[in-house]
Amino acid sequence: MQMLPKLAKALMNKDFRARLESATSDQEVVDLVNEHVSLDEPAPAGTAGTADAATAPITEAPGSAAPTDDAPASLTLVGVTSCPTGIAHTYMAAEALENAAREAGYTMTVETQGSAGLTKLTPEQIAAADAVIFAHDVEVRERDRFAGKPLVDVGVKKAISDGPALIDEAAALAAEWKADPSRAAAAATATLTGSGMATKVDESAGWGTRIRQILMTGVSYMIPFVAAGGILIALGFMVAQFAGGKSGAIDVTKNFTLDPTSTAQGVTILQNSFNPANGMHWAALLFLIGAAAFGFLVPILSGFIAFAIADRPGLVPGIVGGAVAVTMHAGFIGGIVTGFLGGFLAKWISGWAVPKGVRGVMPVVVIPLLSTLLTVGLFITVLGRPIKGISDGLTHWLNGMSGTSALVLGAILGAMMGFDLGGPVNKVAYTFATTGLAAAGTATNAPS
Repeated sequence: MQMLPKLAKALMNKDFRARLESATSDQEVVDLVNEHVSLDEPAPAGTAGTADAATAPITEAPGSAAPTDDAPASLTLVGVTSCPTGIAHTYMAAEALENAAREAGYTMTVETQGSAGLTKLTPEQIAAADAVIFAHDVEVRERDRFAGKPLVDVGVKKAISDGPALIDEAAALAAEWKADPSRAAAAATATLTGSGMATKVDESAGWGTRIRQILMTGVSYMIPFVAAGGILIALGFMVAQFAGGKSGAIDVTKNFTLDPTSTAQGVTILQNSFNPANGMHWAALLFLIGAAAFGFLVPILSGFIAFAIADRPGLVPGIVGGAVAVTMHAGFIGGIVTGFLGGFLAKWISGWAVPKGVRGVMPVVVIPLLSTLLTVGLFITVLGRPIKGISDGLTHWLNGMSGTSALVLGAILGAMMGFDLGGPVNKVAYTFATTGLAAAGTATNAPS
């Protein structure tokens, strides 16, 4: 997992890209990549306290990083980057910002909140910073650490495509704040009162942007389930091919179960008769665990869409609504609908003016009870059947694709992914492909 983020950062280096493009042999490419991309050495015991300093590009001591009136090169910036997957864009944005700051004569340290782990900025680094840049598509963790600092807050794509402009904006903002110290106190108050939400949903943005951010919050929490479940299912199919021959991948989906009440002819209840010497049993073990992980995809998607709208009160109606959508075979479209419905209902109920004596039970009883009842009740009685029809129609259309049609769909999705490199069009294609995988992976006839 370390290699992909490091390679993404290396590709932001102009010299590395130029040398890579001019390489004339496979070995030259391998040597070049090995030169720039390598796994971190394990830190010796007792050196954890110095890990931050080892990875930070700041060369001045914290005491010497204070801004001066006539030396723009003394500006010290810090930043945080994050994206829904936490793999590529997080590190590409960090590299782009660090390069732009270096070219402008400033020093900058970026905290990457990605899949390769998190090395936090130290309190000293944050205190010495003249301005902060957030480039993120999911919420920055512990953002209250940066309270009272000039802040440039943008999406991760902006940092990749226009890093120098963000550096200039941060420098200008730092100068403005230095001229008006009262802005720091006001910003500190605003940051501390608004730091509870764990999603990047900009309340001041247009509805189109907010809907995209809400959707991507749900997708970002669903991705670990996609990864774990998908890899386990694939490993199960691979083992089944070796142990069961050409039909092994199909047999492993039909002939094994974890349901202790199953009486189906020829179906093995795995936990009751697991044989370590039987390869098909190992294949079934991998497949069933992966299928269990995939079973959470729609509820998690729905739950965290609702969470992005209403914070914690949205989790119960979102997750329960997503589970009901799966039960009704409404697919990921049903999960998206229950997520939005549950989130907005929970947010609405949270805003009710209630007697003081009732306030204590609102978040633990009233809000989850009423929002879940309304969300799931509306879905079962009104919304579920038409959404199931839409989901079935989409599934039949995708299953009916072959030859040229499948190539056209692949070309369209590929073009959308590359169109704006992390922007809205990219996210639409990404969400479609990911949730389509969820629908396919949970289908009982997926292998066939």
